[in-house]
Amino acid sequence: MLQRYADAERMLAELIESITRNRQYFSRTQQYDVIVKWTDKLTALLAIAVALSPSAGETAEPTASLLRDKYGDRINNIRRAGNSGPVGDLFRFACPRFISVIPNEDAHERQVALFIRQVEHARATPARSYLQLYSSVSIAKLAALTESKEADTRSDLMSTKAQALQVQHVAGRSAGYLDGELAPVRGDIHFHADATVVQAGVERSQTDYGAFFTAG
Repeated sequence: MLQRYADAERMLAELIESITRNRQYFSRTQQYDVIVKWTDKLTALLAIAVALSPSAGETAEPTASLLRDKYGDRINNIRRAGNSGPVGDLFRFACPRFISVIPNEDAHERQVALFIRQVEHARATPARSYLQLYSSVSIAKLAALTESKEADTRSDLMSTKAQALQVQHVAGRSAGYLDGELAPVRGDIHFHADATVVQAGVERSQTDYGAFFTAG
């Protein structure tokens, strides 16, 4: 698991949008039922990527509407509570079937368990939601709001800062699809903290709604 949720969100959204645009053509083929099945799985994987990626709002319409209708409650539940249950259910449904050379080992459930453990380690910190409300706030006040010690709040801030950086594919500079550069995730909270104060802001990007209609 590479934890490149921003790249996964972008690629899965592009696949679903392409299938949606060509649905009328696919409906005349013998593979239509298989395509519908895999589209459902792609949508479930996209829901996981959106829930775990800080780049909220990057998925364009109409895929974003499809995602809200099918998995909106689960995405919000994962984001608010760091609940790994919905993540496990979605991953179990949508992920590839893993195999193992070890006799009597359920490789599929093992991979699900490993992914859930990874999600629990990287889930949103308590301080993160409050950074969306303030442009400047003291660490002492953040600690009081989250009902934690200042040392724990500093640790949460460091974790949040680390999660805002992901390896991302850069068109024109990345040789292969797995190549990329470490960069801040668009749409995330960016902040600077000194000894006592946190200065925060949210990077927002404009959605190109015409891209869906002009793409071939």
